[in-house]
Amino acid sequence: MYDRKSNSLWSQALGEGIVGEYAGVKLERIPFDVVYWKEWKDLYPERKVLTRDTGSVRPYGADPYGDYYTNDLILFPVANDDKRMGLKEIIIGLENNKEQHKATNYKILNLIK
Repeated sequence: MYDRKSNSLWSQALGEGIVGEYAGVKLERIPFDVVYWKEWKDLYPERKVLTRDTGSVRPYGADPYGDYYTNDLILFPVANDDKRMGLKEIIIGLENNKEQHKATNYKILNLIK
């Protein structure tokens, strides 16, 4: 993650600024859910969502990274070259009571649903 305003680079794995104005600052962890919109509406019928009608001509429906996730291009250097998975493999990290940490491949997680 890169913050253009402060010129800071953030480590997603560490949840910490690693270069720039916020180097050494830790991000607060905020729990989240991934659910279908219908399920969310059923659970929280009074909730509101943000609109894409912002007055900006920005294409909110398009991914600004294009095919970055599917090509071999790496924008920042990788110090630890671990061949067990691809450089852009999606990994889900799990934490149990802040004592145990596990990681699984996103594709494997989808197979066991």
